[in-house]
Amino acid sequence: MVSSPWLTGWKSIAEYLGVHPRTALRYHEEGGMPVRPAGPWGGVCAHRDEIDKWRLKLGKEKAGE
Repeated sequence: MVSSPWLTGWKSIAEYLGVHPRTALRYHEEGGMPVRPAGPWGGVCAHRDEIDKWRLKLGKEKAGE
């Protein structure tokens, strides 16, 4: 079974990152983690590849590259 490349909601984004949903929200607000609106009710979604690229970029910035 192939899983979707999309993560929907703070809970699934947080699970993918291995953090609490509030921490995932903070990563977005303070760290620029890429998430998108997912409907008119305030939900969010994120693409796994974009999250992975963001994490890689963040790691390089911390390493001074």
